[in-house]
Amino acid sequence: MRRGVRYVKLKGLWIHPRFGLPYYRSRRGGKSRLVPLPVGLEFDHPDFLAAFSAAAKSNQAPKSHASGTIGSAWAAMEASDLFATGSQGHRAILRREGVKITEQTGAVKLAAVKAKHIRTNVSEASNKGGRLKAWRFFFKFCISKGWLETNPANAVVKPKMPPTKGHPTWSLDDIQTFRKHFPIGSTPRAVMELLYWSGARISDVVMLGPRNVGEDGILAFEQIKTKDMSYVPWDCALPDYGQYMQVDLNLCKEAIKACPKGFTFLGNPNGRTRSHKGAGTKAQAQ
Repeated sequence: MRRGVRYVKLKGLWIHPRFGLPYYRSRRGGKSRLVPLPVGLEFDHPDFLAAFSAAAKSNQAPKSHASGTIGSAWAAMEASDLFATGSQGHRAILRREGVKITEQTGAVKLAAVKAKHIRTNVSEASNKGGRLKAWRFFFKFCISKGWLETNPANAVVKPKMPPTKGHPTWSLDDIQTFRKHFPIGSTPRAVMELLYWSGARISDVVMLGPRNVGEDGILAFEQIKTKDMSYVPWDCALPDYGQYMQVDLNLCKEAIKACPKGFTFLGNPNGRTRSHKGAGTKAQAQ
């Protein structure tokens, strides 16, 4: 008799009923905790399982860190309301840097940390800006709890990044070249047209869908990074000064028809929301 495949249910896996995004959900300290999981991957994909395992592991409060140490304070921070109010991207940075910080300094007494220690730790980090951001937020939480009086990370100067020219702005010729290379019906074309018309960040674009279009024909959405609202003409008439852009709007609508109909304009074939990294790769395809 052949052995069959054994399917194991991922305990704690939760799919948001409205947005279709996967999370690891747990309750710790009497509070519900959600850890975002990779979007656009099958649940048996190695990368998804690795992220799920890391989320489940992070849910376990570190028992080796005594009270009054960086490790115990960091665990309290991640379970706090202050941490929960941050954006998904900000929380991801804090968690990622927090794993490294607590591995290196988890047993150190909180009161013993000075600016010179933070400066050394930041200088050794691969993501120096992210590491300093994590330290500053951590000490901000500690001050709010009355565990510290001052934030030693504020005395550390933000590391200077090597000068770069940044990403060059596309010319009209660049846009036409892309359109000729990727015809209507291809995913890269759909991603590019929606980015071009909406002017939104890639993290916002992957979340746009029919629900964002109001009765007035305006595509409205809250920007993930700034929390500001953006308004883009969609089903309404364009103003006189923008009539020449009607062609671009028509191309955008035609291009996103290639994507499966669902909650978002750029959904995956499996009906899930496309990840911003996956969409960005599509838009940069050559």
